[in-house]
Amino acid sequence: MFRKLSVALCGLGVVLLMAGAAAAQSATQDTKAKTKSTASHAKASSKSAANKTTELIDDAAITTAVKTKLLADSKVGGLKIDVDTSNGVVTLTGPVNSSAERAQALKLARGTKGVTRVVSKLTLEPKAKTKTK
Repeated sequence: MFRKLSVALCGLGVVLLMAGAAAAQSATQDTKAKTKSTASHAKASSKSAANKTTELIDDAAITTAVKTKLLADSKVGGLKIDVDTSNGVVTLTGPVNSSAERAQALKLARGTKGVTRVVSKLTLEPKAKTKTK
């Protein structure tokens, strides 16, 4: 009788061990799946952040390039013109002395690498003539 009880207990132990092993394997698979999903999400988030950072760097580089061109051009009063860039769209704001100056500023901005569009908020304000007595 002791032997039968021993065999029965061993059999029960084996069943419990097998069930525990199956549960552990299932838990391991679940953990792997969750880890893979989390890693995939983290990778996508990382790419998104990298893209945003690249856009910011590109926008800053575009702004700098346009402003440099405006300052270097003898026809444009580059100090008075503000340059803002967002996602490759350049906005020029400020006073210009003539329509020719406005056209040249827009041409320089459009000809800059990375610029997708130029928005003009330039205002025509001719130079004030000095009075002579």
